[in-house]
Amino acid sequence: MYIEPCCIQTQLPQLLKQPVAHFHSNSDWTASQLLLTLISADPVDELTVIMPSVDVEFIRTLAFVMAHLTWVNHLTLITQGTEQEEIKAQLHPYADRLTVVEDVVSFRAMLLKSTKRYIVVQGSINLEKSRSMQAFTVTTTPELYNQFMETILPRIRVGKRVANI
Repeated sequence: MYIEPCCIQTQLPQLLKQPVAHFHSNSDWTASQLLLTLISADPVDELTVIMPSVDVEFIRTLAFVMAHLTWVNHLTLITQGTEQEEIKAQLHPYADRLTVVEDVVSFRAMLLKSTKRYIVVQGSINLEKSRSMQAFTVTTTPELYNQFMETILPRIRVGKRVANI
């Protein structure tokens, strides 16, 4: 399914009703817009974001989520270590609900878990709009969520935790 630039907020929630779906765009929206759309679908207890790099806009989006969506009990951010000072500056107030892991990652994913929903979005989640095609897979079953978490939990355990956030 192609998601048009105007329609991520309406079309993506429809896809989340399926156990597995594939969608694509022409990089018409950013990682921040994707995250806000996903997180507005249902209250989320746990949020895990895996990105090779993050930028200031995305870090501020994470800070907004932590500040205003108080049902997010925990955020885990796995990234290669870019923008560590900005991460510390923006996310320090939420240190008690935050795990930041510096590790080498070559893929992008967002995992959201609540008492009712399990969502995994994996694909070419871009920080900026461009004209390149993006392809994604979204899964919404507890089994697939748990399988994905099993693959990254060792990275969270052995990755370099960023201290003093």
